[in-house]
Amino acid sequence: MFNLPAFRFLLLLLSADFVFIIISIGYQFTDVIAFDFYSLETDRGYAEIFQYIKEFWIVFLLILYYVRNRQWIYLIWAGLFAYLLIDDSFMVHEELGNFFSGYFHFLHRGGLRPEDFGQLLASCLFGLPFLLVIGFAYTRCLSTHKPIIKTLFKLLLVYILFGIGVDMFHSMANYFKILQFTFPTMEDGGEMLVMSVMVWYVYMLHERDDNPVYVQNKN
Repeated sequence: MFNLPAFRFLLLLLSADFVFIIISIGYQFTDVIAFDFYSLETDRGYAEIFQYIKEFWIVFLLILYYVRNRQWIYLIWAGLFAYLLIDDSFMVHEELGNFFSGYFHFLHRGGLRPEDFGQLLASCLFGLPFLLVIGFAYTRCLSTHKPIIKTLFKLLLVYILFGIGVDMFHSMANYFKILQFTFPTMEDGGEMLVMSVMVWYVYMLHERDDNPVYVQNKN
């Protein structure tokens, strides 16, 4: 059943993302915008703060959804997004990546810097345990919730594609000067758009359960 208010909410989120992306492109290629806080790449810049807000909303909505359904897997998902919020806010994987690159003496390989390998190791160190626990909880949750978990996982994979995959290509693009300005926008802009869809999807879970037509069909 089409939900117009929820669709408008998604459009609002995506519109804000595109505004940030366009302003960041203006910062990169023109002199009209000189303040670096308008750039997508700036830590704790305006775009990143908006991303923090979306991650907080997801955590809050997933906790509420756990309260409504008593399925522990939603608390685990909330914990994963809480980690993403902390990681983005305090640059956890960047700091650990720098430490690991020095500790393990990583070398330049295939255009990737030592800190890139360190950051990948740090992301796996924190991310894989969450995924393993989510996988175990998935086998224990009610079958009616499994399609929701599958959708969340697919969205997470797309987020990882931008956050890690495009980031790796960004590092290798140092050999191709023309691409150096393209990959940062693809990486950070892609992450913002996917996170907006995630916010909308988790919000829709509550809207769906509040819909009498859906609840009747569900029962």
